[in-house]
Amino acid sequence: MQPYFVFDLRNNHFAAGIVDNSAGKLCWISEKVLIELSPDHLPDSVAEADLCFFRPIREKKTQWKPISASALNQLRDKQDEYEIISNLFEEPEESLRDNLKPALGTLLSQLRLFINEHKELEILFLVDNPQAVELLTGIAQIFQRPYQIITTPGDIDTLSGFALLDTEQKHPPRKGTIFTCTVEEKLYSYRWNDNCFEAVSSTGLRSGSGWERFSDLERVGLIAFELIWSENHISESKAQLEKLKGENEKLTSLLEKIEQICAELQKFAGSKLFEQA
Repeated sequence: MQPYFVFDLRNNHFAAGIVDNSAGKLCWISEKVLIELSPDHLPDSVAEADLCFFRPIREKKTQWKPISASALNQLRDKQDEYEIISNLFEEPEESLRDNLKPALGTLLSQLRLFINEHKELEILFLVDNPQAVELLTGIAQIFQRPYQIITTPGDIDTLSGFALLDTEQKHPPRKGTIFTCTVEEKLYSYRWNDNCFEAVSSTGLRSGSGWERFSDLERVGLIAFELIWSENHISESKAQLEKLKGENEKLTSLLEKIEQICAELQKFAGSKLFEQA
């Protein structure tokens, strides 16, 4: 799989980075952004930012400033002083249309140099709000490069294991194969079973690849599934369906022959020859 520049906008969070591929092994390279941890303190860099924003009411022309969810709660008693966005993608439709570009732009603008350093990379947007796809299209086109917007399912717990698969393999692993990885010094294990992964006990197993955060593993697993393995699953499912269809056609043909034989036998059963016997 080729590397991609990724903007993850799921779960009221913003994360940016590159999903890379080396000899079939996937990894996540994170790029941090600055957010306000408190309205009264200097911004700090984080790998995952809440999609929360604020700006002084008296300064409407002031840009939206990204802020942590916990710090935003400190402003709720000061709503005569500050305008706030608690969750960007839960804003009413009109407000979302007005504020998506300027609010999200405060985060994207911080990554301008990093993005320009990787002009060869296609961009992926990960979202869990289908209503945001149309609005994000306008933002994506600003980069003037190929992009995809992936709307993710609500439950992606079973997709983390796909980050551990060898991308150079054309087929899924054998049933029962277990993959392990280490996240924040904790061992996680996934077993391939019936075309999906299930989390299993890591007792007695050795460590596999290392990941800085579980959200990174989850994100890369989602991307790997969407861009690689879902197509393989579809292809295999189609092949199985065609096989079943062929077998069904044979059975249908056989059934038709049996019905023809039964019809002929019924003719003989009503003849005088059978009556004499």
